[in-house]
Amino acid sequence: MGAHAPASRIFRISSSGTGSGFSRRMARMVFMVSNRSVWPGIGSPFLRSIRGDRIIPPGGPVARDGRKAHDRRDRDPLSRPEEGLMTTVGSGSYQYELNESWAKLPVGWTFGPVSAVATDSRDRVYAFQRKDPPIIVFDRDGSYLGSWGSSAIKDPHGIAIINDVIYLTDRDDHVALKFTLDGKPLMVLGTRGQPSDTGATKDIELPPRSAGPFNKPTEMVPAPSGDLYVSDGYRNSRVHRFSAQGALLASWGTPGKQEPGEFHLPHSLWVDPEGFVYVCDRENSRIQVFNASGKFVSQWRDIHRPTDIYFNAQQVAYVSELRPSISILDRHGKVLARFDSPSGHGLWVDSVGDIYLAEAGGKRLTKYVHKR
Repeated sequence: MGAHAPASRIFRISSSGTGSGFSRRMARMVFMVSNRSVWPGIGSPFLRSIRGDRIIPPGGPVARDGRKAHDRRDRDPLSRPEEGLMTTVGSGSYQYELNESWAKLPVGWTFGPVSAVATDSRDRVYAFQRKDPPIIVFDRDGSYLGSWGSSAIKDPHGIAIINDVIYLTDRDDHVALKFTLDGKPLMVLGTRGQPSDTGATKDIELPPRSAGPFNKPTEMVPAPSGDLYVSDGYRNSRVHRFSAQGALLASWGTPGKQEPGEFHLPHSLWVDPEGFVYVCDRENSRIQVFNASGKFVSQWRDIHRPTDIYFNAQQVAYVSELRPSISILDRHGKVLARFDSPSGHGLWVDSVGDIYLAEAGGKRLTKYVHKR
């Protein structure tokens, strides 16, 4: 991987359930990566300072309010306790107890817009929020473990954790990033602050044309082969495929509303064990399925403005939608269960089947406990 300043302990999660931030000695860590050594052809070298997290409660948002990606059509039916919350949702084998007060933040802290969520191999939960610190870690019971990343992310968007490696997208800084679980930077794809030329001037609107990486990317996930796939995004209409070392291998997609391979805001994606790529084509209200090379295979249409997709080990898909709802489907797109939810911007499922829903507009992290 690229060269970085040595760091013996940037972040710690202790067995007692408490975590430290970046150590004071590493409060001004700077790392530099060369195009030639890590990701050739992706623009100029990356140079960025990452400051340690503050001990005091976190400050203001690191980006504009999370509601900007949504509108009044997506008003949350469960967004306020006084409106009456469901306690049990779902059907058949997919029934859940709703727990809104699951996450226990330190005294004086509040969530910013929670853009995405993921869990590691020990079912520790990583909330990705648009507020410093952008990464907050909990155990599966909701106890606070630690945080990291203050001032390192301009506009948090997508997160995935595969094999205990964290994959993030910084939407408004036009980069996709790779970190260790404790916040050590491993890779950056793209050039900070330099969007590709799609001719787009507003988020969400269909861009005049597609372009290379990146213009407001939304999600990065690895494939079993080690290749990296990035959905791109709020001002582009592409999926990009990179090698494990960061070399751009291919891109596909054009702006459009109906045809296979046309996208209007590819908002998230997933790669299954066979290498098929599932893309949440949000504003076209569908999930498009491609092979590893980007050849169209099929599409799921019984979906409304999908924001995120996750597959478990049994190849059951979980999708957050701006219906708003959570849908559970088989790998061919057949709905197994569907239930109303707050308007979720991202979701993840842990090893025991509990669902975590990230709410950008609601500024919450909601847990759905699987009834077994």
